[in-house]
Amino acid sequence: MRERGRVIIIPNEKKIKEECFEQEIVMNHLEALDEFVRKYRLPYHFTEGDYQKAPIDIAKDGHMIIKTVEDQGIAIFYLPNRVTNRQMDWLENNKFLFFNDNLIGAYVIDENEEEPDQISGLLEIIQEAKRKNKKYRKEEEENVRKEI
Repeated sequence: MRERGRVIIIPNEKKIKEECFEQEIVMNHLEALDEFVRKYRLPYHFTEGDYQKAPIDIAKDGHMIIKTVEDQGIAIFYLPNRVTNRQMDWLENNKFLFFNDNLIGAYVIDENEEEPDQISGLLEIIQEAKRKNKKYRKEEEENVRKEI
């Protein structure tokens, strides 16, 4: 059976050491999300109806997710509340993978909002990721100061 798309997860490095989880999917993206949850023993149990809930829950846990549908040129990002340095580096180093996609959008997790905001376009996604990374770096710097 032909590959339908991919799921790429760049974990929060404070929670998972592996650089990147990537899996091709045949039926739907939930297959790969379930595999990620099993591999890292995360406390989620998704059902067939959790197609949209699953990546949002995982992103709320700090992991950046990209779902693609290859034959339609679609890439959907799920940006966590804080974008870590590894996640920002991955995005900067791999943004060219998405230049030819027809539809690029993102769900933006914000700890103060119940539902994620939606944005579109690679440039807007990168700008939002940079903003979230800046917030992450500022908090990390403050944490280091507290430890000293």
